[in-house]
Amino acid sequence: MNDFTDAVDREAAWFKADQSAQGIPHLIASARPAGPFDIVQADLGRPSARGRTLYLWLENVEERRYALARKLQIYSFVASCLWQRTKAAGQTQADQQGLAAAVAKVVQRVRGPIGDKTHGGRFTAAGEIETGRIVVRFDDPLRAFQTADIWRADVRWQAVDDLPNV
Repeated sequence: MNDFTDAVDREAAWFKADQSAQGIPHLIASARPAGPFDIVQADLGRPSARGRTLYLWLENVEERRYALARKLQIYSFVASCLWQRTKAAGQTQADQQGLAAAVAKVVQRVRGPIGDKTHGGRFTAAGEIETGRIVVRFDDPLRAFQTADIWRADVRWQAVDDLPNV
C-alpha cells in the first residue's frame, strides 16, 4: 500500500467496529451498550456545537527504510475528543470525570484486544510502534471552564504499514 490517503478511514472503521466480544467497549452512543460519543468519524466534519464527538485525523506520515527494498509507512494519529459541558450547577466535576472515562475507552480501543495489534488487520501494527506510546493531553480545565462550552482531550498514537519493494 503506497498511498496513505485511506489510513484515517481504516482507523475510523476500527473505532466504529463492534469489538465487544474481545472486551473492548463501544465508542458510539447509538451502539448497544452505548458508548460515550455521539459522533465518531474520520477527519473533521462540521464541528458539532453540541454533544460529544470524536474526530480522527493524521498528524503526520513518515516513511522509513529498514531494508534494501523495504520501507515502513508510519502514521501518527490523533483522536480529538470534544466534550460538551453540562453547565448545570455542580456538574463540572461530573463532566471532567465523564470526559476522562470516555478518553480511557479511546485508549482501550487504541491498545486493541490481546493478541491483535493490527486493529483487525487494517495495519501491519497499531498502537505498538517503537516505544508503544499512547499520549493523552487534556485541555486546561480552569481555562476551559471559564471560556469554553466544549472541553477537549487529544489521544495520539501510531500505526504502520509495510511498503515492500519501494
